[in-house]
Amino acid sequence: MMILLLIVLFVIIVLIPIGLSILIYKFIKRKGVDKKFRVIALIPILIFAYLIFTAIYPSNEFYEEDFLEVTTLKFPENGIIKYKSASYPDQFGDYTSCFLAEFEKEYLEKLKRSIIEKGFVEKSGKIGCDELTYIENQIKDKKYIKEFSKEVEGGKIYYIGFLNDNKSVVIERTSW
Repeated sequence: MMILLLIVLFVIIVLIPIGLSILIYKFIKRKGVDKKFRVIALIPILIFAYLIFTAIYPSNEFYEEDFLEVTTLKFPENGIIKYKSASYPDQFGDYTSCFLAEFEKEYLEKLKRSIIEKGFVEKSGKIGCDELTYIENQIKDKKYIKEFSKEVEGGKIYYIGFLNDNKSVVIERTSW
């Protein structure tokens, strides 16, 4: 069964874009279009490469959307995402994402008040995952001063940890 799945994935990821590119190239060549336009045949390969890249390495917008989901606050314009990591979604769309963001001190206070109002509970229980381990390995010199978590119906857990530099926050979103 696993071999069949690997074959199907290979066909989808490799053969379809290459096949489309070959068909486009032959069509362009048969129509007698100028040779410099034959590069258009690479478009399917480039599109699939981009989709695969963004699935493995999500953009900052992905983490900003997770921030909105976890905190219900819009990610501030002056906020900076320093470190980030996310697992690839499983067949049900569940994944774990974790990132370290830096904010101004005033925004941190607003964030702290907001998450308490939204039912986050102060505790030091983190969910151990590779994504969080990666982030914590980047910030060895910083310590957690306050930690909050919230379990949401539907199999999601949110975690927010405030660090002792008074500007950094670790945010984790886990679903299963």
